[in-house]
Amino acid sequence: MLSIDITDQSDLVKSLSVLFVDDDADVRDGMSHFLSRRVAIVNTAKNGVEGRDLVKNQNPDLVISDIRMDGMDGLAMCREIRETMPDLPMIFISAHNESDILLSSIDLGITKFIVKPVDTNVLMDTINSVARSLERTRNSQIQLRQMELSLNEADYESESIKRYVTSYLESSHHDEISGIRHLSIAKSAVNGDFYSVAKHGDDTYILLADGAGHGLSAVMPALQIPRVFQQQATHGFSLIAIASEINRSLHEQHFAEHFVAATLVRINAADGFIEVLNCSNPPVFIFAEDGSLLHTCHSKSTALGVAGEDEFLAEIARFPMKQSARIYLFTDGLPDMLRASMPTFDMNYLQALFEGDHPFNIFDGVAKKIENTMHNFKVDDITLLEVYFDSKAAQIASSLAQL
Repeated sequence: MLSIDITDQSDLVKSLSVLFVDDDADVRDGMSHFLSRRVAIVNTAKNGVEGRDLVKNQNPDLVISDIRMDGMDGLAMCREIRETMPDLPMIFISAHNESDILLSSIDLGITKFIVKPVDTNVLMDTINSVARSLERTRNSQIQLRQMELSLNEADYESESIKRYVTSYLESSHHDEISGIRHLSIAKSAVNGDFYSVAKHGDDTYILLADGAGHGLSAVMPALQIPRVFQQQATHGFSLIAIASEINRSLHEQHFAEHFVAATLVRINAADGFIEVLNCSNPPVFIFAEDGSLLHTCHSKSTALGVAGEDEFLAEIARFPMKQSARIYLFTDGLPDMLRASMPTFDMNYLQALFEGDHPFNIFDGVAKKIENTMHNFKVDDITLLEVYFDSKAAQIASSLAQL
């Protein structure tokens, strides 16, 4: 039974759309009656499957759900929703105050856990907090859109903006994460290529992106990509889920003829695998420590932002790994530069540059060749990443864990 406490609600709360999920019809009716007097829209669902589908179709601002339900319960529903909507606020209501439920809800990013009987003051305080947070997010998004549109004007091509953009993109490099070396050379003042690194448990995620064109015009429409990547990667989402969300956010901007070629990599030395999702970037090379080529990962997915959500197709290459390896990712500026300087250039030549059993010497040698050639053939932005997959460190960590 709900204890009704009528209080004046802010305009922010009154504008919310809320989905309430519970398998008890009486509870659904009571909560729907309570919420409908305080928010703009209330929809209800009788189980997790129906709730998940309504989230997809109705796109509510907030989900309030019971946990224990027949069929798909609240936690399972939340996990599926989080695959595509990692930031959707969710409140769990349950008659159970069990530690396993609490632990399960923590890693799902639940906004609030409320134990029955529901204290409506606590519930409305939480809803008010959600409304204020959503308003701040909307304001920030509006400001970002306004800045992106304004930056299309030539008078914003100032040094201060260029420094800001460069600093913003570099903030997601996370250079404290070991095993990654990089070389970035811009054709103009701002590099239209960018990369981002994130950690989730034993997983290391790497994104290398190349906006259409070069300089500010290439990177400005894609400024939200590092944020989206970091949010999803640090929550352990799959490469396909991350790529799909970035693709959706780019496609919805409707920037004519703008797209982003991207390579996403997930490595886990503890579990012994490398995953690669190549979306229209040059091939990824994976070499053994002795310099032999293990794998070449060609693009099998469209560039991000080209296709809509329903048309976007992505394919992951997954490689079980029992040995240490070096992974090389690069944007098309590298082969384009070499092609301009060498009429007979093909990808076999570039592959040969990375072969050898002295990894530090190889990266330094390739970097030196790039810098020397760029003096005469500066055709595009260039970014090169070398990622070291250290199976030995994982084996040591596993042995220590067993002590």
